[in-house]
Amino acid sequence: DNIIRAIKRILNERYEVNVHIISNVEESLKILEKNSVDLVISDTNLPRIDGFQFTKMIRTGEINLDKRTPIIIISSTYAGPAAATLAEEAGANAFFYYPFSEDDFRKAVQSIFEPEKLKKEEIYFPLYKRKILVADDDPLIVKMIEITLRKENYEISVARDGEEAINKIKEIKPHLIFLDYIMPKLNGLEVLKWVKRNYPEIIVIMITAYGSEILAVDLMKAGADDYIKKPFSVKNIIKVCENSFKRINFKKLAEQFQEKYKEIELLKKEIQERYSFNNIIGKNYKMRELYSLIEQVAGTQVTVLIQGETGTGKELVAKAIHYNSPRKDKPLVVVNCAALPETLLESELFGHEKGAFTGAIEKRIGRFERANGGTLFLDEISEIPPSTQAKLLRAIQEREFERLGGTKTIKVDVRIISSTNRDIEEFVKKGNFRKDLYFRLNVVKITIPPLRERVDDIPILATYFLKKFNSKFKKNIKKFSTSVLRRMMEYSWPGNVRELENVIERAVVITSGNEIKDIDIPEIESEKVSYDFSSFIRTGKAFQELKKDILEKFEKEYITYVLKKFNGNIKLSSEYAQLDRRNFYRKMKEYGIDKEMFK
Repeated sequence: DNIIRAIKRILNERYEVNVHIISNVEESLKILEKNSVDLVISDTNLPRIDGFQFTKMIRTGEINLDKRTPIIIISSTYAGPAAATLAEEAGANAFFYYPFSEDDFRKAVQSIFEPEKLKKEEIYFPLYKRKILVADDDPLIVKMIEITLRKENYEISVARDGEEAINKIKEIKPHLIFLDYIMPKLNGLEVLKWVKRNYPEIIVIMITAYGSEILAVDLMKAGADDYIKKPFSVKNIIKVCENSFKRINFKKLAEQFQEKYKEIELLKKEIQERYSFNNIIGKNYKMRELYSLIEQVAGTQVTVLIQGETGTGKELVAKAIHYNSPRKDKPLVVVNCAALPETLLESELFGHEKGAFTGAIEKRIGRFERANGGTLFLDEISEIPPSTQAKLLRAIQEREFERLGGTKTIKVDVRIISSTNRDIEEFVKKGNFRKDLYFRLNVVKITIPPLRERVDDIPILATYFLKKFNSKFKKNIKKFSTSVLRRMMEYSWPGNVRELENVIERAVVITSGNEIKDIDIPEIESEKVSYDFSSFIRTGKAFQELKKDILEKFEKEYITYVLKKFNGNIKLSSEYAQLDRRNFYRKMKEYGIDKEMFK
């Protein structure tokens, strides 16, 4: 994460770039199918295929990408002293160990994106090696270490006294220093203290005389990372280097782990606070009954069905139940059943084995398995096709299933919460939804009232959203005018709380004073679409054909009317029409309607 943040920050300082972040080569192939790429930055440590192999695949044309595409390889972990050579042999333009010099990285990126702005000598493509400084006044010791480590592909610099050592450190910023204790001008202890004060990340290996164990202990206390006693062998030198780099890398990983652990703990606390009962806002008696019911079911394992119109906050209620339950530290996995086509829904829920169907190039873990130990929230459950309902019933009833294409039975411990904005009982009566599945889901039903049935909550919600967007947009709007509050109370809010939130967000953005005096609430439409049916009848068409023509005309005019009402906003339009977004798009395509016409 630290590497990604640093790279994105450096890239966005100077260039407007779209950064694709992927974790393995397989994901990169999918990205490259749909996108052109001007620069590849790869870590050495990738699963299955490492960064060196990935670079070779690009250079040999095995990957659908221009072979000449610039590539920077970064080693986030110790990849051995030969890593720079491996990067060069693979065809990388530049190689860095992390942490790297940000100035050097900027130069490399500029050499790729803006070579025409640089002089020839300024073009910079570093193939970094681990830099080592040898500070010793004994030329034989220096020569021995220098020859040994150059063979191991380290980049070596030399200093003959303490002052020269400090100047070299400032100039080259080595990764590791071999530092003799007895040197002219400044001794090793003085240099060591200066290094740890100014460059604490540099590894310092002290060189001491034979038998000086007490001195070695004192040097370690002063901050030395390790020490080596004279006389020493070539093998000693190589081993000390490798162990030091591995140890410092382990320390860096441990620090990153601690940082990540703290972030996770803070995030967990923030999520639990965000989805506490206090954040479901409203004083209306229907809402007070709702709070009571949510609190009762949260601490149990009971299956819950949440029913409410679009925009009433069904997902918020589901999250409040999960994050106030014994399963709060386990995953909450959300599945929008309306957003997934029938062909993919079963695979998403239960997973599939490699080769289960065309395109199944690897095993996939389904949402049920991901939610094991936690909660699975099935949003818009009424949209699940009959072909999937039987398998879902078994998974809920028996807590077991098989992946598509698999024979192994997988057992899970999952709490089910589902939601719908439809009259699901009517679906059951018409045979579109299995009665036994409905009974399994409807152990406890929570019905969220629409906003028009709790008008007294509108001022409370409006004030809450005003504070929220004041903070977001750095505004200091104090209140709504009386006329705006009256209009909000009179409006029916077909999009419920979500529509109210969107309207107030827009009002905060465009208001320059400290009071919202106007608000963009759609006018209540009183006109009705009417047709001259007699003109249809006189066409002489048969009943079914004529019915089809009238239905098509109605659908086209209705979709056009809703898009016009919401300025081409597909999300609000589909919610207003109570059609899932997939079907709404299908209707638009069927009648050749372009949303851009209404913006």
